[in-house]
Amino acid sequence: LRMKPAAAKGQYLKSITLSATQGPGIKVNRQSLLNSLK
Repeated sequence: LRMKPAAAKGQYLKSITLSATQGPGIKVNRQSLLNSLK
């Protein structure tokens, strides 16, 4: 995951969903993921 470009305004990631090719999508808590990446 790269950092947000300086010219971009607002939220860079609105939502995160992981899914396998034929599986259901699993929503990921955006705030907890961003906190763990810091």
